[in-house]
Amino acid sequence: MKRNIMKKTIFTLLTLFFGLNSFAQWVRVTPNPAQESLTSVRFFNDSIGYAVGNGGTILKTTNAGTSWSLLTTNTTQTFLSVFPASKDTVFAAGNGGLLTRSVDGGLNWNSLTIDTPKNIYSLYFLTSQIGYAATGLQIRTGSDTPFSSGTIYKTIDGGFNWTPVLNSATPYRTIQFINQQVAYAGGDSSNGIVTTVDGGQNWQSLTLADFGNNTILSLQFINANLGYAVGTRGLLYKTINGGSNWTKTTIDSNATLFSVHFTDADTGYAVGSNMEGIIYKTVDGGATWINQKFSISVIMRGVYFTPTKTGYVVGRFNGGVAGIWRQQGNFNIGTSLNEVNGQLFNVYPNPINDNKLVIEGVDISDVKVLDSKGTMLSFNYLKESNTKFVIELNDVAHGLMFLVITTSNGVLTKNVIK
Repeated sequence: MKRNIMKKTIFTLLTLFFGLNSFAQWVRVTPNPAQESLTSVRFFNDSIGYAVGNGGTILKTTNAGTSWSLLTTNTTQTFLSVFPASKDTVFAAGNGGLLTRSVDGGLNWNSLTIDTPKNIYSLYFLTSQIGYAATGLQIRTGSDTPFSSGTIYKTIDGGFNWTPVLNSATPYRTIQFINQQVAYAGGDSSNGIVTTVDGGQNWQSLTLADFGNNTILSLQFINANLGYAVGTRGLLYKTINGGSNWTKTTIDSNATLFSVHFTDADTGYAVGSNMEGIIYKTVDGGATWINQKFSISVIMRGVYFTPTKTGYVVGRFNGGVAGIWRQQGNFNIGTSLNEVNGQLFNVYPNPINDNKLVIEGVDISDVKVLDSKGTMLSFNYLKESNTKFVIELNDVAHGLMFLVITTSNGVLTKNVIK
């Protein structure tokens, strides 16, 4: 009888873990001062970040996303990209060549001219003076035949003057530099992904297998060799040799993936929509993805992680107001934070190194380790205090495991990988 109760308890905990806890760490920031859809988010450091969107909306946080203030921009056009080039210098851009800059941390904004009617989809600044813009224009005529064009621009004087460095018949949607010379940009079908190795003077197209009539909407290089790109029809491309070759994976053929961000070589997030808001996560370099979806009608447009791996997602509810979601840390690799009734816990390292796992928190009374099937595992542990356990997992097989941490205030379940 006691054994059946224990099995039922474990099953209940795992059910709660998969049904609720796998997404519970993404918390919507409220109240949100913006009443418009949000399209992009980016942080300068762990504390200072910006989010932009429709209606000329620019939001700023100085306390790591706990609260956001609405900045005055003197425009009602839609912003699509934001880039803090320094603590004080911030650029924001959007539809119809909209481009503005602040040099005082967002208190005041001055319009800049890029001399294009194209939408500025993406900005990337190497310094407060040197930056690039990925732009595009797409118009459907009465015969429903698309007319489109795209241009990548460069500035060397803080955005006052822009020079086209690459033109295309279709829009460019995203751009990233990995150093002063090497960059990648993605776009619509005729572009795919292009690269430069001389600071934008010359560009070459890269070959994407089975790309077809798709669009690259976001890309990120972790280092000079490893890069990821996502876009329409749930596609994901990965390169491990600086773009010479790309492998294709379809995460969700019914989804549009607007943004991708990796916190390290293996752990990454892709966000978008397939009628519901979706946040996909991988911990194996994109080989498999877990859908941490919303059960509400929402479109996720941007994802960004700070240097200490705190995540932020922005988007909008269909027919509703904007949303900002902050990740509370359960999905971080490395030192990660969880909370039980206001009590914070550290569980690290994750993945586990040297067969040891450290749990730090307040008033820990018991710890159990379960395998992926819910079977309780044997392990050795050293209880250094009521606030710190060191677990030794020498005889435990590699794979996914679950911790069940009991405190006087509640029970915390957490997934760990060995």
